[in-house]
Amino acid sequence: MQVRSLTGSEILLVEDEPLIAVDLAHVLECEGARVHHARDIEPALRMADFPSLTAGIIDLRLATGSAEAVCEKLAHRNVPFIFYTGAVAEPPARFAAAPLIPKPAPPPTILGALRYALSADPRDIVAPLQAAPDLLRAIRDGEERIERVRALIARLEALGSDTSAAQRLLASLHNAMEAMRYRANICAAPPWSANYIPRP
Repeated sequence: MQVRSLTGSEILLVEDEPLIAVDLAHVLECEGARVHHARDIEPALRMADFPSLTAGIIDLRLATGSAEAVCEKLAHRNVPFIFYTGAVAEPPARFAAAPLIPKPAPPPTILGALRYALSADPRDIVAPLQAAPDLLRAIRDGEERIERVRALIARLEALGSDTSAAQRLLASLHNAMEAMRYRANICAAPPWSANYIPRP
């Protein structure tokens, strides 16, 4: 898995605080990215359809409402995105695979999360880890995802990139996997019976 540069990327920036938007757009442009900025939901939804879009930075709570519809559109197109928001402690469950950066954060942290999102397998960014009906298969898929994420984090760290957001995601994946394994063990256990008498 190759670490992608921000040079030449097109980033949708959904941010309604002007000073934050200007500063962040400047940081991204200095990295060689082109920025499409939207302050409100409607223009953000239109920009989310831009065919050349490569990633998004989303403030989840705007003055005009929630930006979840923008996230839905990006996820449907397999366009990776990160959250940069001060409004929520964690993203909605269906976007749990997207890195979340709480405001305020230094540019290296935001850029590190964005590099992670751009470089990761799209399945690992736009789809949360969920327990499928075939629980054992879901566990195998989750273990493979953890290995992909761990390998990407190692590559990013080798390049000196901030991986704090990716590390938090990795911890969340571990927790989800432990919950799945626990559920699998419960499902595999024999049913309890009041008539059961253990052998001496």
